[in-house]
Amino acid sequence: MNLKTTLIIGAFALLSSNYSISQDLKHEIGIHGGGSLSAYLGYQASHTFDRANSGVFYGIGYQWNLKKHFSLRTEMNSERKGSIRQANGSPSSRTYTNLDYFTLPVFCQFHFGNRVQYFLQFGPYISGLSKAVERFPKTAGNNYQETINDVGYRYTQYEIGASLGTGIATYVSPHLKLFLECRYNQGITYLLHHSKHSNSSNMRNFSLTGLAGLHYCFGKKG
Repeated sequence: MNLKTTLIIGAFALLSSNYSISQDLKHEIGIHGGGSLSAYLGYQASHTFDRANSGVFYGIGYQWNLKKHFSLRTEMNSERKGSIRQANGSPSSRTYTNLDYFTLPVFCQFHFGNRVQYFLQFGPYISGLSKAVERFPKTAGNNYQETINDVGYRYTQYEIGASLGTGIATYVSPHLKLFLECRYNQGITYLLHHSKHSNSSNMRNFSLTGLAGLHYCFGKKG
C-alpha cells in the first residue's frame, strides 16, 4: 500500500468518525456573518427609482437537534436594510437609506445527508430598529458635501416578517460544523408610520442574505 492510498483511507476514516460522533450531539452554538441586498415592496417602491442597498449581516446562533432530520434554531443578528433612491433615475441624485436592525428569528430546519448535509429552514422573525439615516453623497447638487440626516421618526420601531433559507453544512471535526446559507427575508408589517406617509404606508422590507458560519456541537442525545 503506497502513501497516497494510506492518506486517502485515513482521511475517509477521520471523516466517518467525525460524522458518527456529531450525529449524537444535541446542541450547537456558533457565529455567522455575511452580506445582504435589500429594497422595498409596496406603493412607493413601485413608483420611484429605488435600487437595492447593500449591507453587513452578522450574529450568533443556537440550534437544538431534536430528531435525525429536524432541528429548531434561533439567532441574535445585527443587519442593515434600506434602499438607494434615484430622482428621475439619475445616478447623480442618489439618496442612500440605511436602516439598522437587531433581529431575532426562530427557524424550523430540515436537513438531509451524511457527511455533507443539505438543509432547508423557515420561520418568523421580529426586528427592532436601532438607527435610520438618509445619506446624500457629495454631488454638484449637494455643493459637493456629504449630508446625513436622522430619519428614525418616519419608520415603525418594530418589524415582523418571515425568512426562508437553504444551504449546505459539513463537519470539519467531531465538534465543529461549517455551513453556507442563502436566505430570503420578507417583512410582513408596514415600514412607515401610516399617519405620516399615507401614500406610501404599505411599504415593506425584503432582503436576500448570503452568510457563512461555524458551530460548536456538544451534548449527547439522551
